[in-house]
Amino acid sequence: SKRGRQRFYKAVFLRNAMPPAAPNSRDDFSPQTKRVIAQRSGYRCAICGCQTEIPGLDPNTAVSIGDAAHITAASRGGPRYDPNLTSDQRTSAENGLWACKNHHWWIDHDEDRYSVSDLVRRKITAEEQARQLAGLEASKGPE
Repeated sequence: SKRGRQRFYKAVFLRNAMPPAAPNSRDDFSPQTKRVIAQRSGYRCAICGCQTEIPGLDPNTAVSIGDAAHITAASRGGPRYDPNLTSDQRTSAENGLWACKNHHWWIDHDEDRYSVSDLVRRKITAEEQARQLAGLEASKGPE
């Protein structure tokens, strides 16, 4: 019967329906914070130093191969997660470094090689190099 088919299809739909989306439990960087992290390193990867903003094939475009990587994870269970940090601390520019997409992947997948102290050191070095490339002294800022 038509009513029987409707109940059957409703039961199949309900059984196979996607569960409601879980609220985002990641403390992601805002677009503004990502921009600050990128600018502070001169748009260069803090790991290998490659330039991450490059011209596109079309003369009117540019391509970004950079990402803001978390030093301590954005969510529980992530690499180098620190439960003592607040959400604001996890999403701050201080908790991020700029990396090419290749190194961002390695940062997230090789915790032995990329410890918190190593990433902080690399971030500081990358920012100092960016200041030097811009002709600024690290301790004085713009003249």
